[in-house]
Amino acid sequence: MEFPKVDIAISSTSAPHFLLDRAKLEPIMKLRRNRQLLLIDIAVPRNIEPEVNFMENVYLYNIDDLQGIADDYLRQRKEEIVQCERIIREKVESLLAHGVRDSAPDQTHRATPVFGAE
Repeated sequence: MEFPKVDIAISSTSAPHFLLDRAKLEPIMKLRRNRQLLLIDIAVPRNIEPEVNFMENVYLYNIDDLQGIADDYLRQRKEEIVQCERIIREKVESLLAHGVRDSAPDQTHRATPVFGAE
């Protein structure tokens, strides 16, 4: 049995019932010496009984939890975009206020590339 050796398990089956519940997980956690275990249940219907999340050192996330986490990160990224746009706007205004000219190199002094030179 490999389950006591894993630290992360992802479950996604079409089983119509729980495949892992507290009664099955408790002896496994004893074999694991209560090392932390991350369970991710992306099955619909669920494969892992939600009750296992109340066990010590067991962390269960389902597809709804993951969607919530993704939504939070998306919201944070959108907030950061607003901050980035503000910083860019301030820098542009500062550069324009100080009269910064076009800093492109003078086109008349460009080196001419040589192809096939012998």
